[in-house]
Amino acid sequence: MKGVSSETYILSGEEFLVLAAACGGTAVTGFVNNGQITQEQTIEALHELIKKGALVEQGGKYSVDRAAAAMMRVAASAGKTLFVWPGNNLRPAMNCYFSDTAVTIVAPYEFKEKTFRLYSVAKAAFADELETAGALPPKRGDVLPLPPDLAEEDT
Repeated sequence: MKGVSSETYILSGEEFLVLAAACGGTAVTGFVNNGQITQEQTIEALHELIKKGALVEQGGKYSVDRAAAAMMRVAASAGKTLFVWPGNNLRPAMNCYFSDTAVTIVAPYEFKEKTFRLYSVAKAAFADELETAGALPPKRGDVLPLPPDLAEEDT
């Protein structure tokens, strides 16, 4: 499916910006670059993107991996975006960028400060992704037990 990949990239803010620029993006909704990235930061980001497989060598030249390029194109050109805050503070916020068939998601990576997780899901699977992230209320048929102190008051 176009724009959907099983790949997940864990990127620093600089890597994300360099990858977006390599894909022709000049801005991505929800991300602000406070100041310029230095040449040293750019070179380091390029090196890391190569190590992570987001940039690949072909015929002596480097290009953006197909999966990363597809996700970044969706993020940079999405007509619809959604910022999701799960509200339970156990999961990070998600920036969601929609194409006709896919949703590219950029969320803070929970295990390393100042990094992002870049991945995509099929548009049809987006509700499941939100449920997994804890961003949806319980299903209508689910009954949540009362806390013990409230349950005792009903008797």
